Amino acid sequence: MQIVAGQQEHEIATRRFTLVVPAANMHHRIRYPGHVTLDLEACEYHIRLVQKLHLEFQKFFSIVFPDVEISPENIRQQSTGVLHVAGRVDMTLKLQDLDAPIVWQYPEAGLHPATQLQLADLMIALRLRSRTPTETVEEALADLDHRLNPRESTGKSYN
Repeated sequence: MQIVAGQQEHEIATRRFTLVVPAANMHHRIRYPGHVTLDLEACEYHIRLVQKLHLEFQKFFSIVFPDVEISPENIRQQSTGVLHVAGRVDMTLKLQDLDAPIVWQYPEAGLHPATQLQLADLMIALRLRSRTPTETVEEALADLDHRLNPRESTGKSYN
């Protein structure tokens, strides 16, 4: 995958789920040519206009916000954090169905630290949803473990 930081192009190895964490001294927004970038503004804009949520929306959105009533009208009345997570979930599910390459840019923005932990669970659930037809859940989880902890990958089974 090619990324662009400032004026510099970089090639990075990716899988179906890749975390890109900019260095602390990175002052340029990273661009991802050929990918749909879901940032706070795009996600909030989407959820304010959407008429029909994805069929699996409730299952995934409730990982982060289990107590929010699921309807476009009710979600629109919530805080910015709820709005952008709702937009991110709906757009991600719809784009996954199209097999479009997706980048989540700063998904933790505006969220309470406890909610950010739930966001990690959501990311794992969405990664499992997008696994290839021949990939088992155990293989997908092992891939996540390796990607998140490349030096400490356990290779353990997740039954």
